[in-house]
Amino acid sequence: MSDSNEVVTDPRLEKRTRRRFGVAENKRLLAEADALGYGENGAWLRRNGLYAGQLSNWRKELAEHGEAGLAARKSGRKPADSRDDKEIERLKKANARLEKRAYVAEQLVDLQKKSCTCSRPTTASRSSECPTVAACGHLQVRGLNAPRHWSYPDRRRRYQRKSEPAVERGLSPAEDQALLDHLQSERFLDAAPRQVHGTLLSEGGLVASVSTMYRRLRVRRESCERRTQRPAQHHVKPQLEATAPSQVVTWDITKLPTLARGVDLTLYVILALFRRFVVGWMVARKDNAGLAWHLFSEVLTRRQIATEGLIVHQDRGSPMIAHSFAELMSSLGGEQTFSPPRVSKDNAFSESKFKTTKYWPSYPGRFRDIDHAWKWCNELLMHPEVLPNLEHRT
Repeated sequence: MSDSNEVVTDPRLEKRTRRRFGVAENKRLLAEADALGYGENGAWLRRNGLYAGQLSNWRKELAEHGEAGLAARKSGRKPADSRDDKEIERLKKANARLEKRAYVAEQLVDLQKKSCTCSRPTTASRSSECPTVAACGHLQVRGLNAPRHWSYPDRRRRYQRKSEPAVERGLSPAEDQALLDHLQSERFLDAAPRQVHGTLLSEGGLVASVSTMYRRLRVRRESCERRTQRPAQHHVKPQLEATAPSQVVTWDITKLPTLARGVDLTLYVILALFRRFVVGWMVARKDNAGLAWHLFSEVLTRRQIATEGLIVHQDRGSPMIAHSFAELMSSLGGEQTFSPPRVSKDNAFSESKFKTTKYWPSYPGRFRDIDHAWKWCNELLMHPEVLPNLEHRT
């Protein structure tokens, strides 16, 4: 058994892994989908790893362009528009802005002509008394993209909300008590006010309306759920415990930025829970299920770890929940456990290892290339302070 815990990445697995379909395969899948019965589409899509949107796009391309529409297109960025198209688009936007400005100017001229019929004592009084001038000012403000209320004087009257007067048709104290006795009786203890209202109405002993029942219960803070319910359950948080080597391993992925903007490398780390020993790691250019499958195959074979009953804990990233990785674990007899949704602290040991990596004094921040990242990770992960207890290999 080798002492090295580094796994060399497979360049073939770092290439594009998106599934591609040919014309014949597309036509076969469409024929199978059309022959399905009612309610069988979901299981068929999951079994073939497809989405309903893909079938819709294939049918649309087949109807519009025939078999040529089903042919695989060249990957990459779409061709950029020509200079003529960009110039036409720019002129269209400029024309729209000029038309809007001309419309505003035309409306202002019309309103200024109509304002001549108003009295002319002063400019201030004219603008405050004549609604046409105020509207003209409003259009001027709107043309300047200013708030509308700037063109009007503040003449709003603010009234304080008054308490509602007592209604003479309200329930008397005796009727109110009778209503509460009905609602709190053993017969209607767990019934909604509408059920109480309907029962009393059918029996001819109606006391109040449904809204009155809700209002009286709301005053007494009894308008919540009236039925007897099971109390809140407090379940034990699931935990993994390793009492010996080769029982539980955790693994995770982190990004290592490079000098190139937007280009990151991927660091895979497998950690044994018993002694927090790094049993395997790998630096790659991509993160996908194929690379994870390659890493675990190499580590389990090199370390001679018994896979029967092995527990592999991970979060819910796309490589972790991939079918290919799950099939590898099931074929080896291992068991997968996942972090609960939206719980970032469940895989604590792997996350703390990554924090130690990123906060190490010699961490460069950005790497030149994959060789630089591999060399630095190899020196760090074999450091005695980062990798203690070397006698426990798993």
